[in-house]
Amino acid sequence: MGYKSYPALLAPLTRHFSFFAFFDSLAVGCAAAVILAHHRDLIRQRLEHQPRKALALGLVLVLVPYALTKLRWLRPLTVPFGNSSQAFGFAILLLLSVQYPQWGAFRALNWGRVCRIGVLSYSIYIWQGLFCTSPKVFGLDPVWWMSFPGWLVPVFIVSFTSYYGFERPFLKLRARLRRA
Repeated sequence: MGYKSYPALLAPLTRHFSFFAFFDSLAVGCAAAVILAHHRDLIRQRLEHQPRKALALGLVLVLVPYALTKLRWLRPLTVPFGNSSQAFGFAILLLLSVQYPQWGAFRALNWGRVCRIGVLSYSIYIWQGLFCTSPKVFGLDPVWWMSFPGWLVPVFIVSFTSYYGFERPFLKLRARLRRA
């Protein structure tokens, strides 16, 4: 039974950009956020003894699966664990960046423009699939705004509009309701 044995109707759910292909990565990121919110001291204790080893582990978990996908004969090794190990690697790097913001590349995460992208990151995540999908999926001819790097422009415009016009007002409403 091959990997294309699913019904054609389910094809959009199994594409490489589908939520169902990456939900474990999202779960790892959510778990890292919860751990950071509720156990910051524990993270600090774990990382303070060997932060450079944690950095090396994070980089290995991110970069090795990427390298394996470039080597065709080793690509099958990335199928069961590639995305998940990268998610754990990024979670380690994220936790390190919070604990050690003064370290080299982590300093860049505090630049103003990068912080603004971070604020929009969830909106970007939500909307990018619409624009980075092949126009053929929607029955359209190729258009500039649905091919890289052109799709970055509409993604940022729609994400900005979504965040400031929809999400942020609801976040303010939530804050007011929690105080009440």
